[in-house]
Amino acid sequence: MKTGKMLHNEAGQAYVEMLIALPLLVLLFFAVVAFGRVMIAGVAVDQAAFAGARYGAESLSTEQAAYQAYQASAYNLEANGFDPDLAAWRFVSWGRDGIAANEVAVAVPLDDLPVMGTVLGPYVVVHQRVTFEVDRWKSRW
Repeated sequence: MKTGKMLHNEAGQAYVEMLIALPLLVLLFFAVVAFGRVMIAGVAVDQAAFAGARYGAESLSTEQAAYQAYQASAYNLEANGFDPDLAAWRFVSWGRDGIAANEVAVAVPLDDLPVMGTVLGPYVVVHQRVTFEVDRWKSRW
C-alpha cells in the first residue's frame, strides 16, 4: 500500500513542477519568436541599405542617385515582406569624390505577441547605415 501512496505524491509533485516551468517555457518561446522577427528585419534592413548605397554610388547624378537608392531600398524591403512606405529612409551624397550613404530604419511590431509587447514595448526599431566611397574612375558621372 505504501508504494501506491508514493506514486500519488510523485504525480502531484510533477504537476507542481510543470506549473512552475510552463510559464517560463512559454515566455522563452515568445522571446525566441520576437528575437527571430528582429533578426529577420535586421537582415532585410541591412540588404536594403546596402543596395541603396550601391545604386546611389553608381548613378549618373546626385538627383538620380537619390531616386535609384530609394528604389533599390524599397525593392529590397518589399522583397523581404516589409512595407517600404512605412520605413524611414535617407540618402546622402557628397559629390563625385565623396561618399554615398544610405540609411534605412524599420519598426518591427511585437505587440501581437503575448507578454513581449509589455516586456520590450510595442515595437523595436531596426536601423542600418551603409556608406560607399564614390571613386572617380569607378563612377559613371
